[in-house]
Amino acid sequence: IHRFDLSDNQYDLIRLENGRVLPSPVALVADQSGNVFVSDSELGKIFWLASDAEFAVEVKLDTDLKQPTGLALDIVSGHLFVVDTAQHQVLIFDNGRLLKRFGNRGKGKGEFNFPTMIWHHQDGTILVTDSLNFRIQRFDAEGQYLGQFGQLGDASGYHAQPKGLATDELGRIYVVDSLFHNVQVFNSAGQFLLNIGEQGRGQGQFWLPTGIFIDHQKRIYVADSHNRRIQVFRNLDAVQ
Repeated sequence: IHRFDLSDNQYDLIRLENGRVLPSPVALVADQSGNVFVSDSELGKIFWLASDAEFAVEVKLDTDLKQPTGLALDIVSGHLFVVDTAQHQVLIFDNGRLLKRFGNRGKGKGEFNFPTMIWHHQDGTILVTDSLNFRIQRFDAEGQYLGQFGQLGDASGYHAQPKGLATDELGRIYVVDSLFHNVQVFNSAGQFLLNIGEQGRGQGQFWLPTGIFIDHQKRIYVADSHNRRIQVFRNLDAVQ
């Protein structure tokens, strides 16, 4: 885990208490105090990092995970949503106690085929990247299916390898597609609006991007994996 403090130009490499680095960290999610939860798919565990801590510590869960990937946090309830890719499910925890799990492997409504990332929208709904079903599914905070959009294809508005996703304050949905080397933007109903980026190494270009995050200042952060960098964009307020 790399921690950058841009205000003080400080950098820290966060390790575990035993000095080991996490072998396969996948997702991060922060609470309102700046404390961060981290999933590690190889260790099958969730870790917690206080905003001023030097080490990440394991979150004690009452249920084993197989391959945790995407994370989301309901700030109001404190519930932690964990995507378990190997189990084809989403698990909901409250202070380490399993409240509910939803989904199973399949192609139907509310089913998953190797899901990866998840996003908690400000209206309380949950979006999940159902990667090998090539779609985004929407659920309420209890895991009840609400809808979906997307399908396999090689044209704009379709998906090839969808991964990270996020929403902005206007409800637009941003989906990172690693094989398209871009970010696709949809309206709240799942209708395609535009693409951001293309394959390359220049500014605004991507090579196998994976994650995305939108902060309260409308900045968009994209993990440009093969280019080994984070690119930062300004929100597209002109798009309706």
